Amino acid sequence: MSASYRRLSFCRKTRATVCSFRQMANLLTTHLGAIHIKSSIASAIVQLQKIVRYPMKFAILLLIPILLVVSIPIAQSSSSLPLRTPAPAIDSNDRGTMKLQRGDARGAILEFDRAIEIYPKYAEAYTNRAAAKLGLGDKQGAIADYSQAISFAPQDALTYYNRGVAKFDLGDNRGAIIDFDRAIALNPQDAETYSNRGAVKLAVGDKKGALADLTTGANLFRQQGQMSDYQRTIELLRQAK
Repeated sequence: MSASYRRLSFCRKTRATVCSFRQMANLLTTHLGAIHIKSSIASAIVQLQKIVRYPMKFAILLLIPILLVVSIPIAQSSSSLPLRTPAPAIDSNDRGTMKLQRGDARGAILEFDRAIEIYPKYAEAYTNRAAAKLGLGDKQGAIADYSQAISFAPQDALTYYNRGVAKFDLGDNRGAIIDFDRAIALNPQDAETYSNRGAVKLAVGDKKGALADLTTGANLFRQQGQMSDYQRTIELLRQAK
């Protein structure tokens, strides 16, 4: 079982990072002027924020809230796990995801700890624990867990994306862009990652790169029939020019 956040991340993805998508709107307002953005954060994130008071002051990726179509991140379904993953580890991971969805981040971490203790190469458990740590404000711990997950599953575009979100939240814009680069290399049809990378580039002053990424993201949204996200991205492009 996986915790959903983008894939949140939050969504069309099976996992997602528990990062605060509402924060993107703050940065968007700072750089481009006031623009109404609808927040699509899953109820699990909302509940988690109420419990742990996840700080809303951090300005995160401009576009994540408007490009999100998911709930909170958790990992892939258990049916897709490698057969070698011990059943007790899967059970602990599943219990952890359920606790995280109920807003019990600390209890979830204990379950993910058990899953990792049983099977130290359990990439999904690291990803899910990272989501829980983000919910508690432990960005460094989340990045460390995402890095561990990548070491065991280096072809997972979502984990690079989620680590990029955490790095941006921590103020590491360049590191976030590098992770988004890798995510796009692994999944070049992901409109959200292009748009989010464009948002970060805009934040660091790379207007040309930002416009190119936002344009690509908008085109992909249109091709994939996600017209509401397409319209929002077009509006952002107008604001950025």
